[in-house]
Parts: sequence; structure tokens; C-alpha cells
Amino acid sequence: MGDPVTIAIVAATATSVVSSVKQAQIAKKQASFQKEQYESNKKIAIKKAEYDTVQAKDRHEFQMGSNLSLATRSGVDTFSSPSFLAHTSYNARVLNDNLAQIDLNKEASITRANLGISQASLGARYAVWGAVSDIGNTFASSSYKLYQLNKDDAPTTDVVN
Repeated sequence: MGDPVTIAIVAATATSVVSSVKQAQIAKKQASFQKEQYESNKKIAIKKAEYDTVQAKDRHEFQMGSNLSLATRSGVDTFSSPSFLAHTSYNARVLNDNLAQIDLNKEASITRANLGISQASLGARYAVWGAVSDIGNTFASSSYKLYQLNKDDAPTTDVVN
């Protein structure tokens, strides 16, 4: 086992194993960073939706106050005027549509983030299994090379007559 070829095969095997393990560790760390980023994106989507909801409600209140002020100054009875009631109904519908769109955008962002988290986890898992496979392949290949080397160096038992 002390010959240079055997030492080179063992050294190459050790280097390959260490490299495969490091690649798996790096893939897991990268997946962890990606998960953190996606979790952050989910939190941002929720905060943005909360902010947008408050803004939409504020715009609605301002519009309703503006309409009420205009109607009152014009002498319109706000509880029986068909046009004022239609305006009120329309503004409520616009608010509800805006809130639904905000919620839909939030859910889409969260779904994208969840898919990203799943993909990152899957990528890390496959990287680890790939490393295990590489290590197994390296050991098998190196073992076969050593077997062939030892077989070629074995003394022959040829009978000479």
C-alpha cells in the first residue's frame, strides 16, 4: 500500500469526498439563506397589504367625506337622494374591489415565497443526496482501481514444466 499509485488513489478519493461534503454543506447553507429571504418576502407582503388596506380605507373615507360635504353644501338630502346613494354605493364597491385586489396580491406573494422555500429545501436535499452518491461512487471507483492494482501486482502461480 506504500507505492505512489496507491497513495495517489487514496489521496484523490479523500479529496473528492471532502469536496462532495463541502458542496453539500454549501448547498444547505445557500438554501437556508434563500429560505430566510423568502420568509422576509412573506413578511413584507403582509406589511404592504396592511399598509395598502389602510390607504384604501383612508381614500374611501376622504371620498365619502368630500361627497357628503358637497351634497350638504348643495342642499341635497343625503339619505334620500338617489344620485348621492348611488355615489355612496359605487364608492363602497370600489373600496371592496381594492381590498380584494390587495388581498389577492398578498396571497400571490405569499404563495410565491412558499414555493421558493419549497424549492430551496428540495434543492438542498438533492444536493446532499448528490454528495452521498458522489462519495459512494468515489469509494467504489477507488476500491476497484485498488483491486485492479493489487490484482496486477499479485504474484502469478504459473506452473512451468
